[in-house]
Amino acid sequence: MENTKVVFTDRVHAEVQLFSNDVQAGKMNLAMTGGRLAVFHTEVYPEFEGRGFAKLLLEQLVSYIGNTCQRGDRQR
Repeated sequence: MENTKVVFTDRVHAEVQLFSNDVQAGKMNLAMTGGRLAVFHTEVYPEFEGRGFAKLLLEQLVSYIGNTCQRGDRQR
């Protein structure tokens, strides 16, 4: 089973982490500052390629941003 989570490493930088059966399968590195989002890197580890996991990472990011905007959370 796959699951994802957004983890902030500091006030600006974060990762969208993807797990498959509790094993990390990939990640997306990003930064949020001044109301802007920058995605620096998306990676799915070789043993998990071809399963649509990069799409899952992107979907989690879009969902997170949508939920954050709906709640009116302040910008980081």
